[in-house]
Amino acid sequence: MEASMPKTCVIDCVIGSRLRTQRLLADLETTTLANQIGVTEQRLEEFEAGVARIDAETMRLICHVLNLQVSYFFAPWTKAEKQSADIYLVAAE
Repeated sequence: MEASMPKTCVIDCVIGSRLRTQRLLADLETTTLANQIGVTEQRLEEFEAGVARIDAETMRLICHVLNLQVSYFFAPWTKAEKQSADIYLVAAE
């Protein structure tokens, strides 16, 4: 049996949206960031749209290039924002 790729979920969409926001704030084109993290422009667009899950090494590279902590991408699920994130997740389902 061939291993299938994991399905994406609302978390991937939120992480992708946060990635896009930071890329735009850094004034980087998709091509530039994609080259810097070693993926295709299409793959980066898939990450940003939440239709592809970002692997750990790619996340590390994204954080390095954008000068971010990994925790930035998971902030909506931290204790301080947990209640609003839970409401968002329920609403998105």
